[in-house]
Amino acid sequence: MTAATWTKGPWRHRILVGLLTVAATVLLYWLLDFAVGDIGSMPGPDWSEYEREHLDAQVLTEQRALAAQAEDIRRQIEGRQQRQELLRRSTEASRETMNQLLEMQRLALQKGVKPSEAEQASLADSQQLFLQNQRAFQALNDQIVSLSEQAAQVQLRIADQAKVVEERRAPVRIEFERLTRRHELRMAGLKLGFLLPLLAVVGYAFLRTSGASLAPLVYAAAVAVLAKVAEVIHAYFPSRYFKYAALLAVLAVVVRLLVALLRAAARPGRDWLLKRFREAYEQFRCPRCDFPIRRGPLRFLLRTRRGIVNLGGAPAGEADPGPYTCPACGTAVYEECGACHAVRPSLLPWCERCGGEKTLSA
Repeated sequence: MTAATWTKGPWRHRILVGLLTVAATVLLYWLLDFAVGDIGSMPGPDWSEYEREHLDAQVLTEQRALAAQAEDIRRQIEGRQQRQELLRRSTEASRETMNQLLEMQRLALQKGVKPSEAEQASLADSQQLFLQNQRAFQALNDQIVSLSEQAAQVQLRIADQAKVVEERRAPVRIEFERLTRRHELRMAGLKLGFLLPLLAVVGYAFLRTSGASLAPLVYAAAVAVLAKVAEVIHAYFPSRYFKYAALLAVLAVVVRLLVALLRAAARPGRDWLLKRFREAYEQFRCPRCDFPIRRGPLRFLLRTRRGIVNLGGAPAGEADPGPYTCPACGTAVYEECGACHAVRPSLLPWCERCGGEKTLSA
């Protein structure tokens, strides 16, 4: 008896095998991901360095100078706006002080009291400070207007310079993109050169170890390698090409499975035949043509869609039936055992009475 004919083990064992298979798939995928990541760590072309080498340096220098000038004007405007804010607060304080002094003088005059020289001097100082702040605020406002005009002119020059830079940068960018794409294809070639031989090995092992004891490990490796190959193809090749590659791969798997099933049906193996024969005997049907077996008490039973119907008439104490031949295809379904001469299934390898083994051909 071969190992394939034994039970697959208790359910705990089968669950543990399934979990470890999944864990092995994930770990193998991570291992491949690390390896592919190391392969793809080779540096590609750098845009800043490539632009500095192939674009006119004077054009970039002028662009940077204009940008620096615009930034300097912006800072000057912000500085003057901050000073205006301080002057505005100082002017508001001077106005409040001046209004308070005027109110005090008005009340004093109503009472017939003449303001003192100190009060008059304070009012004059407040008025002088208020006017000075107003003049300084207006001067800052004029400077801000002038700087804003300069900023607008610089922005126009920056826009014109940007057009010039973009015109000269366009062919440089096209060449850089070509170099980048060539580097990506080189990386894809290196990664696929590492993965495709592994895929061929696990594919061969997958076809050779079907049903073997180490099949789960082979399946885990096949899934991990196939997933990483699909990821690399999707990352480096356009989607319009990837969909065709994925469809062809799935189609190849479907065709391979279909061919295997057709070959199994046309030239079935011994294990496949034994499984089919066992199921047929369990259902009391001919293993060759699936015609119902009508021997012994089964002659008085009728299988319908609703179940088995007893037709009645089975003689009491009927002896075990002898050999039986299918009336539909002529196959000897039950025969006499050559060792113990009891009746046994002719298409199963062992006799149920003596355990004698019969050699069956596929």
